[in-house]
Amino acid sequence: MPLPFESREEVLAWICKNQLGRRNLTPEQKYYLMGKQYEAEKAAHGGNRKSSDAKSSLLNANLIDSTKTCDRIAAENGVSKDTVIRASKYMKGVEIAEELMPGLKQSILSGQTKVSKADMHRLARTAYHDRAQTLQDILHPELKVEPTPDADGVIRVPGKAPVMPFRKFESVYDSDAYPEDVRYEYVALEELTTRFRISFNYQLEQMPDNAQRDVILEIIHKHKDYLTSLEAALADVKDQTA
Repeated sequence: MPLPFESREEVLAWICKNQLGRRNLTPEQKYYLMGKQYEAEKAAHGGNRKSSDAKSSLLNANLIDSTKTCDRIAAENGVSKDTVIRASKYMKGVEIAEELMPGLKQSILSGQTKVSKADMHRLARTAYHDRAQTLQDILHPELKVEPTPDADGVIRVPGKAPVMPFRKFESVYDSDAYPEDVRYEYVALEELTTRFRISFNYQLEQMPDNAQRDVILEIIHKHKDYLTSLEAALADVKDQTA
């Protein structure tokens, strides 16, 4: 007698649940199957989300079903619901790895290829065009070339915002010439303006288009207006106390 399944996702969820009952699973296989079952059951409960009727009547019910599904799968496997959610991210990372390198999923789940859960989580949330490089970094960390800071100590990577390493900021205000209780506030202000300069220099180097220029100008004017009002307020206080 055939089992009463209404969708491919229900079949997939049933298969995963039954596979999880096996005793010879590797930890990687169990983790993957939990995530796969959770995502399959969520999709099965989703139904037709494109119609307006479905969106209005099923949205809240689907969210509740997803929570109940997570709790049930967690209870069935003796883990927390957070573990089930993390397992779904792991599963997605493994499937992305398989798309990029067919056969890798079997190697990972058998334990032959060692990758951490955090690695698969990272791959799962990586932008599509960066996935191949991320997988390469995961599989061959010894080949990864770490960017080196420039003369200003700033790490610059093409296409990404500059990163200032955590280091002591050298400032003329960090001296006994200034009261100790406010000295470090002066240093913080100077460091802030330095970061401001570096960030905007980076934006200019990227040769932004007109739309990006408009956003950058909006940000500049917003802070320019604030600095102007702050300068005026400080001048007024100075005049009153003179």
